Amino acid sequence: MRTTSCSACGAPIRWATTTKGRRMPIDPEPHPEGNIRLQELDDGIAPIAHVLDALDASMTSEPLYRSHFATCPEADEFRRKG
Repeated sequence: MRTTSCSACGAPIRWATTTKGRRMPIDPEPHPEGNIRLQELDDGIAPIAHVLDALDASMTSEPLYRSHFATCPEADEFRRKG
């Protein structure tokens, strides 16, 4: 697993691609409160991030991860303005 560092807080992050094709920073270690299942691809590119609802997350035995947006103290700096 290749990690980089968050340019705002310096924490290690891993990049994934959402099912809609957008890049998403992920905390690199599984977390008990995670809601993202990573689908690793054989070609070595970023894994696909599947965001699960609370019920599906509670029913899986797979390791789940958290978006770095949920843990970064500087996340607002990178959020898209809607």
